[in-house]
Amino acid sequence: MLYTHFIRAQGWRYTRASFDAVPTMVRALVRSMVRRQMRKILWTQGILRHSDADIIEAGLRGWRAVLTIMADGPFFFGEKLSGVDAIVFAALATTVLTPIESPIRHFLRSQPRCVTYAHRVRSRFFPELAVAAKREQAAEPRAPSCGSPI
Repeated sequence: MLYTHFIRAQGWRYTRASFDAVPTMVRALVRSMVRRQMRKILWTQGILRHSDADIIEAGLRGWRAVLTIMADGPFFFGEKLSGVDAIVFAALATTVLTPIESPIRHFLRSQPRCVTYAHRVRSRFFPELAVAAKREQAAEPRAPSCGSPI
């Protein structure tokens, strides 16, 4: 998530808007400092020592592994809520429920149980976010359909 939101150009175009509340006079400086710190963290962890393609592929491998364990019930391990649900939902929601395009997001959104899981957990534990998302979605202009949904 840090890589796709702070480093990749499409993600940064979206993420940088979260700094709009910072006073104009220092906004550019704060954005730059935060992004530089995120790069430093990712470099120290070893992630930025790899190519974009390798980072994305590692992310996809990780999510494929997670999905092999994910049960078909309403929660990660089936019928009972566990601490793993908090972790998986946090990672999944920042990818599936945000407009930041990436190959990882495309993969996860192509997995129906990922999308329904993210929506179900958000609706159950963060109903105000689910309502806000529906309002935003209703307000978006719709492009003409050319077959299958994206």
